[in-house]
Amino acid sequence: MSKTINNICCALIANQVALNSNEAIKYTTLYKHNLKAKLNLAIKELIKAERDYDKAEDYNTKAVDELYKPFYKMCNKISELGIEYFEIITYILEALQKDPKSLEGIVRKIHKNK
Repeated sequence: MSKTINNICCALIANQVALNSNEAIKYTTLYKHNLKAKLNLAIKELIKAERDYDKAEDYNTKAVDELYKPFYKMCNKISELGIEYFEIITYILEALQKDPKSLEGIVRKIHKNK
């Protein structure tokens, strides 16, 4: 996949996550006053961007799917764990950057022992 398509797909995913998250806030008690005004503007702009990215998605739907599925799965797992695990998740991601093969071995060993 080209770097341009990869960047477009990542932007599409990030915008969709932002849109979904901001839409969800509309149904909370936090959605009032200044935050409401700013979120309404942000949501409107994200919807416009979504329409623009639809053109890119039509161009390479398979690339979007390949990136979105694991991203969505990761986001769900992180949200299931909760905010108290964010620091350890950060350490795990740093370890992944430093030594992917070692971390993969550890993960496979943990999954094997279950």
